[in-house]
Amino acid sequence: MEEVNKGLLNKKNIIALLVIGIMLLVIPVGVKLASEQQLFKSRAAADPITFSGDSVSPDKRTTTSTTFTIELRSPLGPPAP
Repeated sequence: MEEVNKGLLNKKNIIALLVIGIMLLVIPVGVKLASEQQLFKSRAAADPITFSGDSVSPDKRTTTSTTFTIELRSPLGPPAP
């Protein structure tokens, strides 16, 4: 019995047991995180596309004319010079 305890408690076996224990804890957590869907939400302060003009409705989704103004705003800011 003493020989078995000496064999299990040497430095190499303790490190191996710690690594196996850590892996047994990390793998289920990693699988759970990988299976969850990440939601991306826009953080833009204003709409990136704006329609304006006399013929555009107040909700800015419909128009009665073929002539109107479109303003485009990049969420990344102005272009570099």
